[in-house]
Amino acid sequence: MSRRLRRTISSLLHGGKNTDTPISGSLSPIPEVSPADAPLNNDSPEPSAHRALVDSLRKRTAAVERGRNAEKAARVEVEQDQRTKTAEADRLVQEIERDQANLNRERVKQLEVAIEGIRKEKKGLERDLGESVLQCNELEARLKEYRIWSAREAEEHKAKDGAIATLQAEKEGLARLVGVEDPVAKLLKERLELDKMLQTLQAELAGLRRATEVKDRLLKKVQLHNQELGNCVTTLGQELEVAKARVKDVEASTVLDASLTPRILIVTKLLLGNAGQGSGVQGSNVDASNKFLRPCLPCWLTSRNLDIPLTPGQAKVLMATLVVDELMIIACDVCMLPKLTTKPGAADFRPHLNEFVTRSRPTPCCAKSVCKQCCLRGFDASLSTAWWENPDMDSWVQCPVSSCAARFGISSADGLATLLKQLGDKDVARHMEIYNRAEGFRRALLTYCPGLSDEASKAAASLHNHLVAIGRMHPLFDPAFPNRAPAPDETGHIPAFDPGSIRIVNVDQNGDNSINVPLFTQFLRRQETPKSCIICTDDFPDIHTGSAEEWLQLCEGSRGTWMWDILSSPLKLELECQHPVDFCTACLRSHLKAQLEQHGRGAAEQLSCPSAECHRKLSYQEIRLYGDHETFTQYDKYLQLDALSRLPKFRWCLGPGCSSGQVYDDDDEADGPIDPHMYCQECGFEMCYVHSVPWHEGQTCEQYDSVRTHGDPEFHQTQNWIKENTKPCPGCGENIQKGEWCFHMTCTRCRFEYCWECLAEWKFIAPNDATYIVQAHKSGCPFRTNGLIPTQVTGENMQDVMRRTGRNRR
Repeated sequence: MSRRLRRTISSLLHGGKNTDTPISGSLSPIPEVSPADAPLNNDSPEPSAHRALVDSLRKRTAAVERGRNAEKAARVEVEQDQRTKTAEADRLVQEIERDQANLNRERVKQLEVAIEGIRKEKKGLERDLGESVLQCNELEARLKEYRIWSAREAEEHKAKDGAIATLQAEKEGLARLVGVEDPVAKLLKERLELDKMLQTLQAELAGLRRATEVKDRLLKKVQLHNQELGNCVTTLGQELEVAKARVKDVEASTVLDASLTPRILIVTKLLLGNAGQGSGVQGSNVDASNKFLRPCLPCWLTSRNLDIPLTPGQAKVLMATLVVDELMIIACDVCMLPKLTTKPGAADFRPHLNEFVTRSRPTPCCAKSVCKQCCLRGFDASLSTAWWENPDMDSWVQCPVSSCAARFGISSADGLATLLKQLGDKDVARHMEIYNRAEGFRRALLTYCPGLSDEASKAAASLHNHLVAIGRMHPLFDPAFPNRAPAPDETGHIPAFDPGSIRIVNVDQNGDNSINVPLFTQFLRRQETPKSCIICTDDFPDIHTGSAEEWLQLCEGSRGTWMWDILSSPLKLELECQHPVDFCTACLRSHLKAQLEQHGRGAAEQLSCPSAECHRKLSYQEIRLYGDHETFTQYDKYLQLDALSRLPKFRWCLGPGCSSGQVYDDDDEADGPIDPHMYCQECGFEMCYVHSVPWHEGQTCEQYDSVRTHGDPEFHQTQNWIKENTKPCPGCGENIQKGEWCFHMTCTRCRFEYCWECLAEWKFIAPNDATYIVQAHKSGCPFRTNGLIPTQVTGENMQDVMRRTGRNRR
């Protein structure tokens, strides 16, 4: 008969489709069995009734004594645990009271400061109020005086009007009687004319006053302007004197620039070809002149002071006595500036004027001319960065020429020290300290990360630089980490610099790709105030990250699993959980391992956050990140097995002790239907594909169905036993048999929790550990009426519980 396959678990887990070597990939179910009764020893003689009674009493007494001892030990342990918890609670209460007292003191101080400020503000307001009251009183007094004056003026005007009216009446009467000119009218006219003249004079006086004020202001401006002009004249006179003095100095000098240095004079003399020096000496007299002038050269003239400023007098003397016959100018290939060196074959009478490392000048690798200053700058940068690459090479200090990636040939600390001294380095000790520390880093990389690629080295250097830039890591050459231990060991040997532990972390690179790089964790900056884990109560210093979102922003550009691996707390959970993470990574790792070991394959899709207020199911990436290797491997295997179990064409092997299984394909209809007679490729056990039972030898599947339905009493007995002793899980429908434990059931396949009696979902019965809702049981459930709690009673069925507790089922 034809058979089509079939893929085993091993081929599915490892990506193969047709393999002849299946690998076990399943956990066979473990049936729940009751312990067997102890066998009787039929060879022993039958004791008498009295002896049997005595032995029975002795055994019972011994059992009771053992029970009492066990109970006493348990009680002592409980009391000791209670005392420990009480002491811990007292300590926590004292800490809380101490913190509360500190908070109260700080609050009282703040309130006292606020009260003092309010008092000062109140005094100021009272002072302002007093001033306002005085001003109001003064205004009221003035108002009263004005009212009195107004009343008096009104009375005077009224009296004058009355007198005028009387005089007018008398005038009219006299005019009628006498017929002559009224003297009062004449006086009034004269008074009006005098008033007009007075107003005119007052206007002219006001105009004169305004003109006088304008004149005074103009006079003051003129005086100030004259004073400023005088100051300017004085300043210009002083500047003129200074300029005259400078002109005299310049005229006294024989060169064009007053800001002269020895370098400028030497270059000028070299460019002019020693013009003007020894113009009257020829032939052999020139050599004699040079020999005479050489001892007269300034002894202070070295490459270090070529750029110091000179006074015109010093420049004039140096220009007259300077001998540059054996010097030449060469441009540095790094800074492109003109530098001085001795001519080839010249007597080395002035070695300190050579601004290159050696007379040959070119570097041994790229034949470039590099001055001492550029060499020092290049070595300073190379010592701090180039040590990452090729830790197995003795020479790693790079050439100072940026276009040359070759090594400079320095393979020891002595060679570097000699070269630095030749370069005139003023900080040899610091550079040697950096070199020795870099050697320590390279030894650590060679020991813990052999074969480190250039790409990984560059990524590691970039990661360390990024952490230093965001302030989460000390610089690797920070003086806070000394190169040597503070004291020698017992043998008198001074230990070398220890870079600390190296952790291999993963960094994202080029999109979805990532790379493993080393990280020196000793240099990570930890918080001064440690965090506390609510599970293990241990304190652990961690990196200051802020929230998970803030940490993501800080790590922008250098992301990867490293940003979570280096933390002591599982901060990544905050991105999905709605609570702060207040437990450590070690406790989360133990929690995941315990859940998987306790509940097996059924817990693979139920691993959750350990927080009491969360219980969010963790994702695959989170478990891979925070679970240890063994836990994640088992978790991943369980997930694959669960996925296989859901395939309709997958069959587990029914052979004793075999946990393998196979997937059968029937996509090719040309080959006909699948042969139901299947063989396990792991153990060779024969099974029926249709019925998932051992192969019914000599019967087709139709014949087997007929016999099982009509003539197989064992099959009916099995079905009746399953019906009487099992119940289907409300979550997945799997038949489940209850053991001797409590009536709170959890399906090992789908992790559905329910009450065994009424199959009500447990999350409605007990939403949390402190809540129990009896009405959540379904109608007819005995736990609705008997006052018992499913988690507090045990037994195979409810009848045993009622009989044991002495309650009648209602």
